[in-house]
Order: sequence, then structure tokens, then C-alpha cells
Amino acid sequence: MGIISLAAAMAFTSCAKDEILDSVPQQSAIEFSTYLGRNAVSKGTITENDGFAQFGVFAFYTKEKTWATAKADHTPYFMYNQEVNKSGNTWSYTPKKYWPATQGEMISFFAYAPMASNTNGIAISANNVAGTPEITYTIDAANLENMADLVTDVIIDETKVANSSLDDDNKDVSFKLNHELTRVNITAKLSADAFGSDAANKTKVNITNIELQGAGFATSGVYTFADANDASADNVTRGTWEITGNSSLDIFDTDANFINHAVDTDLNGAGYTTSGVAVPTTTPVSLFKTDQYLFLIPANGTTGIDANSKVELVISYDIVTIDANLATGYSISQAKKIVEVPAAGLKQGVAYNFALTFGLNEVVLSATVADWEEAGNDLTGDVDYPKEDAQ
Repeated sequence: MGIISLAAAMAFTSCAKDEILDSVPQQSAIEFSTYLGRNAVSKGTITENDGFAQFGVFAFYTKEKTWATAKADHTPYFMYNQEVNKSGNTWSYTPKKYWPATQGEMISFFAYAPMASNTNGIAISANNVAGTPEITYTIDAANLENMADLVTDVIIDETKVANSSLDDDNKDVSFKLNHELTRVNITAKLSADAFGSDAANKTKVNITNIELQGAGFATSGVYTFADANDASADNVTRGTWEITGNSSLDIFDTDANFINHAVDTDLNGAGYTTSGVAVPTTTPVSLFKTDQYLFLIPANGTTGIDANSKVELVISYDIVTIDANLATGYSISQAKKIVEVPAAGLKQGVAYNFALTFGLNEVVLSATVADWEEAGNDLTGDVDYPKEDAQ
């Protein structure tokens, strides 16, 4: 299983309200490092290590109280959506913050990327809202190329080393950012070769539309950060999802930067001018542009699709045969098929390859789990990210 770590030694310094004195030495600044589980993806296009350059942080100063005890009464007044930026190999942010001057007092940190914007579908809870932070995620069919691959981690009840002095070396707070959505790639092929130089083989399938629908398919949802440190066997801290919008998604209703649709050259020469994704042979064709993916809200979190949450692909396509004997130059039959995503699919934090196989009378969908490969070797630590077997 490939593992990605993004080494980012960040100088994240930190301040604790009125208990910080101007004379507190620089050594007591809060410092962070962060690793990114598998490929960093800030939108539909994969961004490898060198491209991961920003994330946000919420921080809650609860003094001597644990997060579990204090969260209902605390807002993120210590850090709220703190923007942390990378320049070269250095991470920085302003204003600088510091550890509390009283030993044993606690801060809880919640990190996420990419940061909320008007274009990536991410919105965050307000700075006057108490309790565990939330992220609202919305899929915009007209802006799929900017879909956010949400990654998060939490560090709960963190303190300066209990028996150290404030002049001791800085305490390192290390985030392990893990994928919280489901990543999907879709390819298509024919069950048998039907187009080539042979005059008898002049048929292509042209996919004209695909919609996602079903009770388990969400176009919007609210993600709540985990509110306890990781204690799982796979060493991943997971938040939870609540579906808030359930409707269909037309993935062809987008611009040319996401879907590979075009007017096929061969078919256009015969007079067929409908734009789509042409499927000529048994060699798989990707529906998406290079390094673009769908990032979907998981169905039932880590368990995936069940009997009450099915997800379907509604596929519209033309079967086109070039025939010079016809007045039109081609013959055409149109079809629409519905195929279901396999049970236990669309799990939280798992990447899938959906393979569509077109025959004369049916469309078959198979799903495999895709490995999110390492994006580089400049590592200072490993972050486990679960690669689950196909169900």
C-alpha cells in the first residue's frame, strides 16, 4: 500500500489570550509539522507535494479543561480558519501565537485543506459557533474541475510538555491530513472491437450524458471533525458526514476542462455531429480530463452503500455506424441504461475506478479500489491511509 507524507515543518506559533506576557521567549512558540495522506489534491487536478502550499486551522484554548468537557462552551477564539502558507520550504502565518504560560493548559487543533472558497464547494462554521467545527461541502455540476479533495486531522488536548519549562524547545504538533471524501474515476470500453480499418467495423458508442442519482448520492453534506485523538487500528482520525442535499448530478453539465467530451473526428466526417465521449474499441477511455476526478460525499461513511442508500449511474449513449450507402452517412440507435454502484462502494477515504463496458444490449459496471500513489520521496514521516479491498 502506497503511503504519502508531506513534510512541512511549519512555524505555527500560538497565543493564549491574556495569560501570555510580552516577555514570553520565542522558544515557546507552537510549531507544527504536517503530512498528507496519499496524493495531495486541492481540486479536481492532483497536486503533488510541491503544490501543497496552504491549509487552515481552528484552535480552541480550554485551559485546564479537556475538549470533551469544554467543547460545548468554547468557540475558536484562539485560531479561526488560520491561513498557513508555504514559501519555498517554510510555512508561516500571522499573527504569531504562543503556548499558554501556565503549564498543563490545553489547546485542541483542527486542520483542513484546501481552505474554504467560493469556487471549491467548501464553507466553514462561523467563528462564534461553539463546539466541534463543521465544514459544509457542496458539489456544483457547473464547476466540477474545482472540486475539493477535503483532507483533515485533529490534535485534541495538546499541552506544552508537562514537566518542561517555557524556555525549553518548542513542542511539535504534527497533523496527519487524511482524505474524507470518496474519489471516483470512470472509464468506458466496448465488449468487442467494433471500429477499425476493416470496412465491416465502423461502429462506435458515443456517451452523451451520465447522471448520478439514488438515495445514497448526496450533492451536499456537513462534515464534522473528529473530537478525539485517533485510537483506530488504521491510524486515521475520521470525522463524520451528514447528508443535507440529495438530488441527481449531471456530470456532463460542465465545461470542457473536466469531461473529455468532443465531436468525434471519424463520426463527424460521416455527418454525425453530437458531442460526447466516443468509445471505439476494447481499450478503456477515460471520461475525465487527465488527472481529474469526482470527489463525492461518502455513502454511510466508512461502510459504503447499503440496501437503503443505493447509487446509480444513468447513462445516455448513441450507437453510431458509419455507412456511406445511407443518405445521412450513418445509422444511429439511442439508448439509456441505469447501472448500480456495487454494494459497499463509495466509502469514506477510498478511491475507486468505475469501468463501464458497453455491449449491444447492456452496460456492465465493475468497480475496483484505486491506490492513491505516493507523490514524492521527500518524507519525514509516514501517514497510513487505508486501501480497502474491493467489495
